[in-house]
Amino acid sequence: MINDQLTINNEGSNYYINIAKRFLHWSFVIFNLSLLIFVSPSHAGLDPLQIAGGARSIAMGRTSVVQIGDVNSIFLNPANAAYLTNWNLTSMYSSLMEGEITYTLIGGSQSSDYGTVGIAYLNAGTSGIGVTSLGATGRVVATGASFDYSNSVTSLVYGKKVRDQIAVGINLKYFNESFSNVTGGTASGRDLDFGLIYQAQEKLFLGLSLQNILSQSSGGEMVWGTGAKENIPFTGKLGCTYFPQENLSLAADLDYADNTPLLLHGGLEWRALETLAFRAGLEQVPLSTNDTAINITTGLGIKNDGFSYDYAFCFDNTLSANSTHYFTISYAPPEEKRPATNPAPNKEVKEVEPIKKEKKEEEKQPPLFPDVPKDYWAREAIEALAQANIINGLPDGSYQPEKNISRAELSTLLIKSQGIKPAQAETEIFKDIPSHHWAREYIGEAAKQGLVNGYPDKTFQPNNGINREEAIKVNVEYDQLPKEEGPAPFSDIAQQRWSAKYISAAKKQRWLDYIKADYFQPKRDFTRAEAAYILYKTSFIEKKLLP
Repeated sequence: MINDQLTINNEGSNYYINIAKRFLHWSFVIFNLSLLIFVSPSHAGLDPLQIAGGARSIAMGRTSVVQIGDVNSIFLNPANAAYLTNWNLTSMYSSLMEGEITYTLIGGSQSSDYGTVGIAYLNAGTSGIGVTSLGATGRVVATGASFDYSNSVTSLVYGKKVRDQIAVGINLKYFNESFSNVTGGTASGRDLDFGLIYQAQEKLFLGLSLQNILSQSSGGEMVWGTGAKENIPFTGKLGCTYFPQENLSLAADLDYADNTPLLLHGGLEWRALETLAFRAGLEQVPLSTNDTAINITTGLGIKNDGFSYDYAFCFDNTLSANSTHYFTISYAPPEEKRPATNPAPNKEVKEVEPIKKEKKEEEKQPPLFPDVPKDYWAREAIEALAQANIINGLPDGSYQPEKNISRAELSTLLIKSQGIKPAQAETEIFKDIPSHHWAREYIGEAAKQGLVNGYPDKTFQPNNGINREEAIKVNVEYDQLPKEEGPAPFSDIAQQRWSAKYISAAKKQRWLDYIKADYFQPKRDFTRAEAAYILYKTSFIEKKLLP
């Protein structure tokens, strides 16, 4: 952001600064096409935060309003900070305009019971800009003078969930802009962002980001060394992210700024493996106050032992030389696995055939159930428990792994896994469990152990399905895991939620490593495959059934 009152300490300074302004203006116009910012003729600077979303966001068409679980996203929508757990570090580097402009970011966040705070330092700049003048013949000649340009911002973020479905955040920004060898060529200022994320449905998140909301009268401005003051332009963003599958997310943003058309961004992320994700997107960029172009973005992400390595490439459809690579490295400490817990004492346990994990031999054998193929994610657990006579298939020989497990089935599964022979109940357990019900004794034993409860009307509703958070509570109680207090275990599980301590305990024990995304979907049906997988990973099964 340059004001006409700036002068260079050379003869013909006004002329030279105008030349410099034109150079910077067009350089940053091209640069900003990749940043989704249109620089008006009266401003040569930019807000470095515009690409603070990181390589993941850029690869997904620069969607940034709802990027749950990504520390880089908190600097473009501070409400994203509410979904982070533990502490995080991040850094990004990019070289733009074929090396003429460098961009660096370093930042981090820390979560606590009171919310998440984050801080980042971002800098974009270029050096060695030559000053020229018109010679006596009218030709442009170099004067031998040069100057550097730098634009940086320090960002302080706070985000917190105020309801299970609502998160808010603020971002206080301190700007610094400078031209070397220029009298009065430094400026500083501050502004404020506000963010909101609303979980409209289990798989759908909506977001709002309002950037630079302070008016000049409220202090939202840049003040130059000459005393000149300039407003910091406002930007508004609407966005949404939808998770049709646990390993797939779709995102879209709509941007508003003065003197530019509305800009649409869209992208997707497919997590092919727990450690590997592929991303692609499209972004609209402004060519003028009315015209736009569409750029293609792509990239991938690799996770390993807490580190995230993200890469993005943006193909500039208007100027191929401006097509740019972006690299982000982030770190979040991996979940620690708690040592196995002993099963509950004083239980009558029978000998159960040991479960053998000879994978090479298993691979040669045909699937035990026709609907559980060799490459099915929970096959090992399902077949191992079936061979130990803990779980059974259906009368038609199938297992139906994606079917919602019922309350009666889960009760039976847990008690059978203990090897307990439940005594026949002489009195009524629940009024909707008749004496001839196939699971009567198992339900009675599960209720006696406190694993399951009935409803206030003294019914059990055995055929009702059980959802994820209910099932996790039952399994945590079954394995006697200590409840885990602390940061929210998943982005859609608030710390205050009744099930958070149970889900945190299960996640710490790595029962939930099959959930690839950073959202838990607590009301989602708990499937027969999930039931087998989690039971197979409990300490009781590991210590009593494995050789």
